[in-house]
Amino acid sequence: DGEITPKVGFMITSSIVENNNFDVYAEIEANKNIGNDSAIEDMCKDIVKEQIENVEKYKAGEEKILNFLVGQVMRKSQGKDDAGKIKKIMLKLIN
Repeated sequence: DGEITPKVGFMITSSIVENNNFDVYAEIEANKNIGNDSAIEDMCKDIVKEQIENVEKYKAGEEKILNFLVGQVMRKSQGKDDAGKIKKIMLKLIN
């Protein structure tokens, strides 16, 4: 239902196999998405301010820069949010 990313889901599944005392629910809770759009938007705004030069490159046609910007937000969220959602919000902000 989108509470965790596929990457986190894979990590949890692997941990279940390796450790029969693994608390799935605690791990899901600890790795939930930051999730709400306003929190993601705030992180995106921070990255846009920090990476203004790269934002300008993107606007000038270097489309691959968008992946870098999304990656910076993913780093801020410690990989806990959906890159697709971040990308949509980032595009809304910089276009």
